[in-house]
Amino acid sequence: MYPFEAETHKSKVMSKSKVKSKVIKNSSGSVGNIISIT
Repeated sequence: MYPFEAETHKSKVMSKSKVKSKVIKNSSGSVGNIISIT
């Protein structure tokens, strides 16, 4: 992967995990934190 591609892929994954952690944080903050880290 080229650095630029890796960067855009990373940001896509980050935005996905942000949404996931927000959704799960509603029910459990600790689970949201774990997901945002991974």
